[in-house]
Amino acid sequence: MPGLSLSPQPVREECPRKKLVLDDIKTAISEILTLHLDEYAAVVSGNFDSRPATQQRLRIAHEHKTLLIEMYRDHVNSHGC
Repeated sequence: MPGLSLSPQPVREECPRKKLVLDDIKTAISEILTLHLDEYAAVVSGNFDSRPATQQRLRIAHEHKTLLIEMYRDHVNSHGC
């Protein structure tokens, strides 16, 4: 078949920078989940005063996650990993 190769492909080592940024993205998502859980606990306990501060923290966390995802995309596109 054209384009099909049965010869072994070279094993690529995982790019350390790619792995680092992926780990950072995972941490950022975990932080967002924690903030949402904190917000839920506050609502359940009737604490509505902390909502504006929580919303601000969530906005910042989402912006941080978005920047990390863009950084990851840019790295993968430029580095080819």
